Amino acid sequence: MKKLSKKARIITAAAGSALVLICVIGVTLALLKTKSDQAVNDFQGASVNIGVLEGNDVYENGDNINGEFTRIDTSKDKTVAKVVRIQNIDSKDFPTSDTFVRVRLVPIFRYDDGTSYEGQVYPQSVEPDKLKYTYGEGWADKWIVTGTSVTSPTDFDTYYYYKSAIAPGTATDPLITAVTYTGDVPKDAHLEIQVLAEGISSKQRDSVISAWTGVRVDEEGLLINE
Repeated sequence: MKKLSKKARIITAAAGSALVLICVIGVTLALLKTKSDQAVNDFQGASVNIGVLEGNDVYENGDNINGEFTRIDTSKDKTVAKVVRIQNIDSKDFPTSDTFVRVRLVPIFRYDDGTSYEGQVYPQSVEPDKLKYTYGEGWADKWIVTGTSVTSPTDFDTYYYYKSAIAPGTATDPLITAVTYTGDVPKDAHLEIQVLAEGISSKQRDSVISAWTGVRVDEEGLLINE
């Protein structure tokens, strides 16, 4: 993926809308290796730059900076730790504003490295009744959900919204802490949980209503369901 200059990223984000989309891919049951391009929105001083935080690693660009990965044998361990939070990435050069975030979890199978189709998505769906997320402690008090019920975690229209805007340099509480999959994984492939995160500056409350269906900002500055 070609990297944009920081200046280009600002222009692209501001020209599109007040919404900044960051697509970050994390691997749950095999490799944790893909990072997304960071995006910055400098519209009306409302800068946004978010990343997916797993452990102490923040995934925000397309480079793979990890040297080794641990392959998990799903025949022995059906539940794998995966603590997912979203961080508001603040820096001296690009100070950010308080940011509302939402997350979508997309499970897929991907061909293993060393195979003929390595890196490509395997053409088989994850069995929804055999996939389970372990949510963070007290998550229902900190996150709201739109779309399909969390009992159907593979449905793509399920979004998780953090109620409070994230202050610069801080992160959300964990959305999930583990993933369990009891279905069969195709030969020469592994299961990935893609973590797709979007952010909107809290200074742009009207953009929340226009960009995100089913939520709004209340009088206390918190995201609530419509």
